[in-house]
Amino acid sequence: MHDPEFKINLLYEQKRQGESGEYIHTFVNSASYIYPEALHPTVARLRFTVIYESIGARFLPLIGLIEKWSSDGWVFIDEVYPKSDKCNSIDKFLERIYEITKSFLTGIALETPQDTEEEEEEHVEQPNLRVIKFKNNEE
Repeated sequence: MHDPEFKINLLYEQKRQGESGEYIHTFVNSASYIYPEALHPTVARLRFTVIYESIGARFLPLIGLIEKWSSDGWVFIDEVYPKSDKCNSIDKFLERIYEITKSFLTGIALETPQDTEEEEEEHVEQPNLRVIKFKNNEE
């Protein structure tokens, strides 16, 4: 499988706090990638929006949005849901957004299907126990 050269460069970012206390952080990027057999790279403008809460120093991502600029304006591509154990900083969450964006634009599947994983409940097998009751021999 051909892995096209894929580059994302940050152009600028903006951040504000929403009415409910959540933070909205947008990153506008230029991207270039080369399809197999292509002579020249394809260039695009992408906007990533990360909506998160911050409790103390703890980063709690709520959702990420991916958009691509077209002649009609910003076009929605996909939503990105955080995996609580892996998205503990905005940089880690952006890495996940980059992976999904690369997969979408190039048509190359992610190495691990994290986008469909649900948190699994830990299943503990209960032992097969019998309870024996003894009569109290008090006279």
